[in-house]
Amino acid sequence: MFVKRLIRRLATGAFPELANIGARLRAIESAFSVLATEARYENDDGAFNGQAIRRELATDIILRMKPSTIVETGTFLGSTTGYLARFDVPVHSSEISAPLYFAARQRLSQFRNVTLTLGDSRQMLARLIANGVNASPTFFYLDAHWHDDLPLFDELAMIDEHWASYIALVDDFEVPGDPGYGYDERRHVTVWGPAS
Repeated sequence: MFVKRLIRRLATGAFPELANIGARLRAIESAFSVLATEARYENDDGAFNGQAIRRELATDIILRMKPSTIVETGTFLGSTTGYLARFDVPVHSSEISAPLYFAARQRLSQFRNVTLTLGDSRQMLARLIANGVNASPTFFYLDAHWHDDLPLFDELAMIDEHWASYIALVDDFEVPGDPGYGYDERRHVTVWGPAS
């Protein structure tokens, strides 16, 4: 009986401090599993969620743009961050989950051009603005989301208002008509553009 009541209370939100505990436990499990098998960043296979075309697109944009800075929101385990660090410009990345942040920090310790932030991506962007990073051409890879929080719209508003020169590549969006392009269905951000 106690277990049923506990489950019912969890399901109805009676313990807000325990909300999203499953996601938190998965983050811890991911962090430990990656550190157990790959304590340092060594290959680019997992960059951009393992999607080769997305990696090629980002590489092409960066090589053509020649940004002074790269900003990533949503470090996760640092696979994309490590790939971006190879362009030899400062890379700033934020991760809101402490276990994932510490795992990424360990994996990326060999990259002196990477600055990781534990916290909300909007706070990192505000700090970069305050430090004048927004004065130089910046490539953004926006991939931050945690539970029900999708900071994408706030991030884009901050970037558009404060950066004079930037290109932003957004992760986790649906490409209409292309079911083979992976996106986070829980967030369901649809990008509409001119017809080709």
